[in-house]
Amino acid sequence: MNNLRPFLVLLIISFTFSACIKDEVEPCDAVSLDLVFKGNYAGETLLIDELTEYSYFDNAPIRISNVRFFISDVTLLKDGVETAILDVADVDFTQNHRNPTEAAEGQSIQISNLEAGEYDGIRFGIGLNATQNASIPSSFAANHPLGNDNNEYWGGWNSYIFSKVEGRQDINEDTNFESFTYHIGFDQLYRSKAFSKTISLNEDDCTTELVFNVDVQKLFTDGTTNVDIVNRPVSHSNPDSPEDWANSNLIMDGFVNAIDLE
Repeated sequence: MNNLRPFLVLLIISFTFSACIKDEVEPCDAVSLDLVFKGNYAGETLLIDELTEYSYFDNAPIRISNVRFFISDVTLLKDGVETAILDVADVDFTQNHRNPTEAAEGQSIQISNLEAGEYDGIRFGIGLNATQNASIPSSFAANHPLGNDNNEYWGGWNSYIFSKVEGRQDINEDTNFESFTYHIGFDQLYRSKAFSKTISLNEDDCTTELVFNVDVQKLFTDGTTNVDIVNRPVSHSNPDSPEDWANSNLIMDGFVNAIDLE
């Protein structure tokens, strides 16, 4: 029996070592980054149901029926060097903010096959750069963000619609809601925003998640001036209308202020 003890000890060590090897996490071949966009209205969960009411700056009830925008030129930042990781994506809250469960999950945009590394921030455009905006939907597959089936192109103005914000407001607080529509396009209305944060893409985690919160109330203000929904309920970025053009600039500046990274 004593002669078996060394054998049993070796056997136990062997099984333990084998178990440790099996428990080790194999490194990923390539890592992914998930950009998750979640909408809110002044801190309240955003619901695109045309029934949920929020308060505008003048306290008039407001309902949101559409928030949609392009992000483009997505790059990771490190020591002043930018690494491009995604050309364009379509953020559409009408598809994923219909109920509280969907809104809590938000919209996820996965960027795959990235190299592992440490970064100190991320930047993306809101809207499309001039080269992208000079293209036409028929140049892309139907399921591409800039393709034929997204209804985000103005043929007459040769421009994509960078963002849409739509809803209804009870202007007189008499339960009669009147619609508003703000569709923004043209090269001059493209915006860009950088976010400073340590971003670790490592082979052990495989997928890293970044959560961006979009406060829809801030889309209606630049911090000083608010969109006058009562007197200007519609804007289509008409450069020949000073009021319309100013409204469109105000909303795109609002997008810059509205998007924050957790």
